[in-house]
Amino acid sequence: MNDLSKRTIIIILFAALAFAGFIFSIVAGSVDIPLAEIWQSINGTHGGVHEKIIMNIRLPRTVVAVLVGINLSLSGAILQAVMKNPLADPHIIGISSGAGLAGIAILLMLPDESWLVTPVAFLGAMAAAVCIYILAWKNGIRPVRIILAGVAVSAFLGAGISALMIFYSDRVHSALMWMVGGLSARSWPHVEMMWPYTFLGVILALIGARSINILQLGDDIAKGLGLRVELTRILLTAVAALLAASAVSVVGLLGFVGLIVPHAARLMVGTDYRFLLPASAILGAAVVTISDTIARVAFSPVELPVGILMAVSVLQVSGILVTTSTFLDEKIHNIYVIDTLLGMLSSVVDNVPLVAGVMGMYPVELIAEPSTYAANFMVDGAFWEFLSYCAG
Repeated sequence: MNDLSKRTIIIILFAALAFAGFIFSIVAGSVDIPLAEIWQSINGTHGGVHEKIIMNIRLPRTVVAVLVGINLSLSGAILQAVMKNPLADPHIIGISSGAGLAGIAILLMLPDESWLVTPVAFLGAMAAAVCIYILAWKNGIRPVRIILAGVAVSAFLGAGISALMIFYSDRVHSALMWMVGGLSARSWPHVEMMWPYTFLGVILALIGARSINILQLGDDIAKGLGLRVELTRILLTAVAALLAASAVSVVGLLGFVGLIVPHAARLMVGTDYRFLLPASAILGAAVVTISDTIARVAFSPVELPVGILMAVSVLQVSGILVTTSTFLDEKIHNIYVIDTLLGMLSSVVDNVPLVAGVMGMYPVELIAEPSTYAANFMVDGAFWEFLSYCAG
């Protein structure tokens, strides 16, 4: 069996997983609905309460999950190629934070102008990307400089989000849920808001797959082949920012999808972006859909935001990836593990009040001790010495 056949089969398997996740999301819930009634509700031959549950709650939420998974996975895959960094991800390097700051500013300052959230979030994401490039540029782009610049930009924008929430504390509830990342109460208007950006972004990403493959050969070879390297990078970054901004504007700051999914797909289908982009998009749809369903039903009647569930589970997944892959050298591997650990701790510890009803079933040490260790690790200077060594 040649490589083309293997890649095609893997993509088909990803599609089957995404379809299974789609069905699982529609079937699972606090109200048990027979499969026959679900199908009748979708094709319009069955009325009543069950039809309203399927058509107004579960189906649109599932479609939004699919679109979000596609957008974030494609955005992460593009950024990893354009920025020459296996750690590049809309959430980690600050692009999602730029979109988040712009989106929260609209939600808090102009709550009646919600139609502005997506275009303004796109501008915020692009502004964050430009800042990262400016900070990281010194006789070219190095992967470690990009991740350090991204962490700095993300921290700065995170401070801006916190400031807005303090100044507009009377409107903070919706913004808080938006920061965690969740699909609760998402309906058809959100689908209508997202699908044009998803459609455009997917088309542009697939068109740019050949250029991304050329970029992987290095700047000198790419220029020798006639590719306008910097212009290509700018355009592809704009596509990634558009995809990330449209997802962030609807579900909030949902992290790790753009980081983990492209690497998982790369292990299966290889580094050819003609196959990697569709594989990442389909796998991302499956991951977000299944994760949201588990977050919705696992602790019923308590519903966890999907962002918290993904933050808790990502460390195990990343451990598998970094031990089975060869694309991370030793220094990048170390940054990857530390950054993932701290990101997970931040997502869980900072949002303990949202899951207080759930965390009672776990020992307190699972939260207190790791967070204390992480704080001490950063305060005593070891964290910054470690980054200096990696950048060295």
